[in-house]
Amino acid sequence: MVSKLKSDLSIQENLDGGSKNLAWIPKEDPGSFLALDWSTILERKDARMYVRNLPSQVLFYSLKRMDKDMLPSVVPLLSNEQLLRIIDYDAWTKDRLDPGKAFFWLSKFKTLEDLAFRYKSLDEEYQVALLQNYIKLFTKEELEELPQNIQDNCIPFTDELYYFINTDNEEIFSYIKNLILSAIDMDVSYAYNLLAFSYYTPPNEPEQLLSQFRKARLEEDGFVSFEESESVFAVSGSLVKRLMNKYNNSSSSKESETMDSNSKKIINVSYDLKGRSFLSYVIEFAKNADWTQTDAIHLELKLLYLANCLTTACQLDPTDVKGCLRLMDIIKSVTGLGLEYISGGDPSKASNILQKENLKLLFQSGLYILHMFQDSIISKLEQIGVDRTKTQYIKTHMKEQKWANVLNYLDSEFISEPGFDLRIIATLKACFNRFPMKKIKKNVFDSGLGTDSGSDSSKVIDDVFSPIGSLHDLKEAYEDVLGELENLNKDTKIK
Repeated sequence: MVSKLKSDLSIQENLDGGSKNLAWIPKEDPGSFLALDWSTILERKDARMYVRNLPSQVLFYSLKRMDKDMLPSVVPLLSNEQLLRIIDYDAWTKDRLDPGKAFFWLSKFKTLEDLAFRYKSLDEEYQVALLQNYIKLFTKEELEELPQNIQDNCIPFTDELYYFINTDNEEIFSYIKNLILSAIDMDVSYAYNLLAFSYYTPPNEPEQLLSQFRKARLEEDGFVSFEESESVFAVSGSLVKRLMNKYNNSSSSKESETMDSNSKKIINVSYDLKGRSFLSYVIEFAKNADWTQTDAIHLELKLLYLANCLTTACQLDPTDVKGCLRLMDIIKSVTGLGLEYISGGDPSKASNILQKENLKLLFQSGLYILHMFQDSIISKLEQIGVDRTKTQYIKTHMKEQKWANVLNYLDSEFISEPGFDLRIIATLKACFNRFPMKKIKKNVFDSGLGTDSGSDSSKVIDDVFSPIGSLHDLKEAYEDVLGELENLNKDTKIK
């Protein structure tokens, strides 16, 4: 019962979060805009200084995407503070420390001298917590009472003290053994204290302290509280109007417009970006114009702050790198949509806005346009005769940011509407996802349900979606949904 409840809550959190719903494909490589050329960096005379001046989060996401064979050449260039941050970001699953992930980074220091020196630079709690489950100590008398297979694998520290590395993982065993040898070579007293504290400290005590220290460092790095993160979704037409006035020297007679009344503007300013987000298009334009790497890093930091906000708001574990990259794709798409609308699709003006404006405001502008899109689909549903109590339910729960309720309601209640099949409901769920999606292709695949007679397996058509990252995407999504609903209206004669 408890397991079922946890599972249901997890599903609801995912639906509310909006980044793990539907079968969707990223618009493009969702990684960093800052494509660090590590081959060139490593050839620089000041490579160490250059790397140590990189912001920790920018560095981390670049390292995560790097060819693993290159890591032993790069990781030793990190400062002690950067190394600490990398372990903070990557070696935790929720509130539990994963020593194996930490050892992955620490093992990239190949010289014995570096192994102990860098390990000693970590918080004392890290030094103990990482080894706590792996180190056992025995006196000579205790050793003689152990099974022979344990005795054979014990390593002498002194004539009277032996240590045993308690793991079957060869990589972890090798790292810990080399670490202790390095510590002995560097400072015997330090090596003894490291072994003693790792063995005798009460279980989980250092990890609990580390969790508190790590939380403080994450907040210092821009990882925000849930309350602050929710402010990203506080959108309004007045914000869009203010930005339009600021960058276009014009004013709109309407604070908000429906998608129908605004569709001409969308058609006029949009053009096909071949599947890319408008934001990526502008970045490429800016890099080919006059942007420097400093400008790119500055933008990357603004994007990371926005990513930190959404990671918290969408209840995504910051250590889920793959999930964070998918969320970054959404951020690029929604921010690009707002940027294109404000700039009128002018890449030169857009690059200027990017340098000056708070990305949070551009993201909110994109969300506002997507909300217009959703409102227009609701109006169309009402036009074709869908019960207004159903559309009102959707409106109410959208306003309350209860996206799981909306998506579950579409599944449970709309299947009874005349003509509404699973495909149309999937299309509506893409529209009413927290971050609306557009249909990008129809996949025909083998369901695997072959027959005994040897005939071909049944074919299933599955819709695949992608984030809306430009006004062209928005127009296509809008026309696609309207087309399906208009055909539905003709076929079923709802009206």
